[in-house]
Amino acid sequence: HKVTRYKKGEDSFFALGKRRYDCKQSDYSGQPKPVFRKKASFGGGCMWDAVTHGFDVWAKTTKKVVHRLECTVCEHEMQLASKRSTC
Repeated sequence: HKVTRYKKGEDSFFALGKRRYDCKQSDYSGQPKPVFRKKASFGGGCMWDAVTHGFDVWAKTTKKVVHRLECTVCEHEMQLASKRSTC
């Protein structure tokens, strides 16, 4: 197998979801949909400490790494997700 890391392609400006989102955001009354801001995660301890300090416990700070496997003989491609990593 030839192994490469999966990379997301460029977003299309003509996709229906993008057009609908842009139309809704261009509303005259301000910003109708909230822009997602990732919250800081709590470094350790119990969940109660995170709640009292105002941290969001469930915010993800890592992404799952996806490897793209391509057969060198028949050129069959498949994707394999591995554990979470910071890179």
